[in-house]
Amino acid sequence: MRNEIKTLKDSSIRCKIITGDTVFTATSVAIDSGVLDGNGRVLSAEVEYDQYGEPSVVWKEIQPGTNDQTELAITGPAFSLLRNHCADKAQKVAYYRLVARTNVFAEMLATQKAELVQDLKQIDFTVVMVGDGSNDSMALNVADVGISITDAETSFAAQFTLERGGQCCSMLVREGRALLDKILYNMRFVVVFVFVQYVVILLNDLEVPSELQLVFSHFFMGFTLIFSVSFNKPSEKLDTRRPPRQILRFPLLASVIGQIFIQVFFLVFAMMCLRFSPWYIDYKFFMSPEVSLGKSFLFMYSNFQYIAVTLAYQFNYKYIVPYKNYTFFVTLGITVSMCILILFPSPSFKYLSSNSQEMYYFVRELQRRIWCDMFQMVWIDPEVSMELADKYLYFRLVNIGIVLSNFIVSWFYEFIVMRIEDFIKRRRRKKPKASRLAYRRLLADAIVN
Repeated sequence: MRNEIKTLKDSSIRCKIITGDTVFTATSVAIDSGVLDGNGRVLSAEVEYDQYGEPSVVWKEIQPGTNDQTELAITGPAFSLLRNHCADKAQKVAYYRLVARTNVFAEMLATQKAELVQDLKQIDFTVVMVGDGSNDSMALNVADVGISITDAETSFAAQFTLERGGQCCSMLVREGRALLDKILYNMRFVVVFVFVQYVVILLNDLEVPSELQLVFSHFFMGFTLIFSVSFNKPSEKLDTRRPPRQILRFPLLASVIGQIFIQVFFLVFAMMCLRFSPWYIDYKFFMSPEVSLGKSFLFMYSNFQYIAVTLAYQFNYKYIVPYKNYTFFVTLGITVSMCILILFPSPSFKYLSSNSQEMYYFVRELQRRIWCDMFQMVWIDPEVSMELADKYLYFRLVNIGIVLSNFIVSWFYEFIVMRIEDFIKRRRRKKPKASRLAYRRLLADAIVN
């Protein structure tokens, strides 16, 4: 448990103890688990009554310290007195600052635990409550995330029931952040994927690709890549960078818009390289006059762009380990191999099978059927026009370099966006927004100090 508390505190996650035991027992457990510093002085807020029966809160030292640090503990009666006797806004602010500053709450009733959780949520804390008894049910129910570490009655009030009580919080945080990364990846990839599809149609003079091309692009490329990314495992170490509270924000929009611009630029650039080539002709396949050389090339190149976007997002995650997703790398190898086979049909097979003319003609016919009949793409027969076939082959080899440049630019841009987002977050921590309420600024100061 002590290692778990240390992991959470190192990740800027505050840990508090809320228990029904006495303040001495709660303080001892807090020191042993690492919630409190064992060398600091501990003050406990308790209720005392004067000669007229009027209650008041007094602070008593229950443990001396060897350094200047002071830790606070509050008992249940003192908590109720402080909470229910806030006459004005100033006292309410003081109460919230005290709740945020205190890490040990002892002798708490079930209703008081629930009230404390509600107050922490009121001052913009995201509260995760871990409990194992029936008196924790109300607090588990009102918390943002409730974790029951037993199968008893508390499991009905909590959202999660875990057996690994010692590591449940860090595990839940890591899994939740990894899930958020996957959701953001799917959102960005789908937007870029759809936009590239529209650009391909525009460059095709508003002609929709063939049915098999759409199936190949949407299912074999889009679905399999997204499905393989879902196997990404969360990072083994909690990151100090917290995830954003809003999904639709400037870094996300900058990432999507920038990736769309990059893919469109390289797609148009590759298409212009084809059309301005001196050997280029608007070759029409005799079986399907609607198919042109440019349309075939757009289909081939756009498939590589989907892979480039996937890799750019895959290796710029925050909360996952991309190198341990072996399913993704197997899927990536299959998709890249298929795209290369589509990009390079025979005529190059002629040079590989020169010793067997029968095998050459068989492979050439098989490639022609896949190339023309299945994907409805332009087939340049080397026996009809060897010079044109060779020039088109060299042009596709050059486009491998354009594809690699596309991937490098996409990855580098995503890397820059991530660094800018981290820089903005660090600046915001140093300079809070002026639009926050006054008592929330005081709370922020109290938490920092």
